[in-house]
Amino acid sequence: MITVQWSKAPGVTAVIEPPKKQAPGTHLVDIDFEHYATPTDLAEAIVRQAIVLLGPWNTVVEPSAGGGGFVRACRKLLPACHLQAVEVRGEEVGQLFLAGADDVHLGDWLEYAYGKEWPKHVSLVIGNPPFSLAQKHAQAVLDCYPKGTVLVFLLRLSFQAARCRVKFWGQKWLRFEQALVPRPSFVNNGKTDYSEYGLYVWGVGYEGPAVKLPPLVWRLED
Repeated sequence: MITVQWSKAPGVTAVIEPPKKQAPGTHLVDIDFEHYATPTDLAEAIVRQAIVLLGPWNTVVEPSAGGGGFVRACRKLLPACHLQAVEVRGEEVGQLFLAGADDVHLGDWLEYAYGKEWPKHVSLVIGNPPFSLAQKHAQAVLDCYPKGTVLVFLLRLSFQAARCRVKFWGQKWLRFEQALVPRPSFVNNGKTDYSEYGLYVWGVGYEGPAVKLPPLVWRLED
């Protein structure tokens, strides 16, 4: 995969790496198939709640950012922070800058997170990862980012139920979980996939108990 880093800073040029072997489970078809943009009002509600719980932050990255729903929300609610976006699809780069990103890395999130050449001084990682890759996305943050880094993901509540994730949940770094009301829609016609969704907040190195919060009412029903 060819990865490119763009920055708004004057004098910064693109950095292109030689192609690498793609990490297992990161096939582009999976990411394209699961590209569902987070509604603007939902992204803002999640960022606002994250700020109430543990914020604010100076540096933020959105992995598998798509069009930058969380970049846009963070630019509005955390206007002074430095915003980074990582996205595998080149057609989204322009949209990510329009959303408010200061830097855009074109490439795979796992390669970015595990790569030693990319900085790990981000204080908040936030987003809506492809569901089939969500555990690997989260694990990359828990493995690679320093103690104190906050991870906030929008996920289906069923993410907790799989037998294959028992070891993952045993890490005990989860700080908060909160169901979302109403059930969000990720398509233009407003229909839902009949799945319940929630907000999950981890703290790298956190050793306390997880707190299950009352549901977050992010939008009043029409």
